[in-house]
Amino acid sequence: MKLSIQAGNVPDVADLRNEYQGKYYPCEKCKAKSASGMIYYTASGDRYHASLGCSGLKRNIRAVKLSEVGGRGACSRCGR
Repeated sequence: MKLSIQAGNVPDVADLRNEYQGKYYPCEKCKAKSASGMIYYTASGDRYHASLGCSGLKRNIRAVKLSEVGGRGACSRCGR
């Protein structure tokens, strides 16, 4: 899974669109609504972030056997 983080300026966020042509909204975790300088976003996401350290930008991935996933469903983006 590849996560490519891009940087931008707050005034430009209204014109940005993700790869699905959706708008970006402020992240609730890092309080991006009050951001005043740089913002961070991904092409496939729908949130912008005030900090590169925001947990909304982090991904923790580990391989497990299919028999160990329990009630978890497939990924909504790739179906795997």
